[in-house]
Amino acid sequence: MQQIFDATVTRFGAARWSVQQRGDVPTGAPLDTIAEEDVDQIMAVNVKGTWLCLGKEVHVMERQGLDAIVNVSSIGGLRGSPGMGAYQATKHAVIGLTRTAAHDFGPIGIR
Repeated sequence: MQQIFDATVTRFGAARWSVQQRGDVPTGAPLDTIAEEDVDQIMAVNVKGTWLCLGKEVHVMERQGLDAIVNVSSIGGLRGSPGMGAYQATKHAVIGLTRTAAHDFGPIGIR
């Protein structure tokens, strides 16, 4: 993943902003019937992918000054829906990561 950000800076001279929009959505199922493998997959795409990108972006952006990162969640990050427990949990997590990133990186000029 670091290669992607390095290539962006090499080609364009900077990485001034980034938008992350991940959305692995499993078929709807009640919480007690979701396979563990399905939960692992959706967590890897929606949460871990966002976390990995945040870490790499910050290292590139902090060298440049003011920049912006946008993480897209969904209404699922604000409420629950029947049969969407794993998905909803990941979207709540994206909002939590985004709020924490604002506290961690705002002081160094990344919003």
